[in-house]
Amino acid sequence: MKRPNCSHLDKETQVLIAKYCQGNGLDVGCGYQKIGACVGIDIVPWGSPCNAKGNVSQADWCFDILSLPLKDETMDFVFASHVLEHLVEPKAYIDEFLRVIKSGGYLVMIVPHIDHCIPPLARAKGIDLHHGLKPNDVKLMIPIFHDIVSVQTLSSKDVFEVVVRKW
Repeated sequence: MKRPNCSHLDKETQVLIAKYCQGNGLDVGCGYQKIGACVGIDIVPWGSPCNAKGNVSQADWCFDILSLPLKDETMDFVFASHVLEHLVEPKAYIDEFLRVIKSGGYLVMIVPHIDHCIPPLARAKGIDLHHGLKPNDVKLMIPIFHDIVSVQTLSSKDVFEVVVRKW
């Protein structure tokens, strides 16, 4: 089984990936730090600058992730870190990710926690500097016929993980 290289990520995320991201998978919103041998998808094409630091995209595919060009149940996992908070209708994307995951495969998401990613003063004034979600918001987006394996805040406290096993 292929195990993605994720040495550029923090230890908690590395453990999460080692446990759930094995086999053939997608790294949705990979940017310049794709997790190893999986297929990277991003809105920025491969080799193009993707941030102010001049890092270049490692995306293998560049297209709308709401309609992945894959048959149903073809991937062992989908990994999406800091993606949901940028989407207008995140539930539709979660449904699409689950469509391409094989039965028994995993959807692994890391999401900024809204209570920790928006400074309190900005939040009090109604200024949305960065989108975020709450763990329960994401749990409610998961169809009831899949198992939510884990929802927990990571040690940095500004992000949480959600792991879903598809049946």
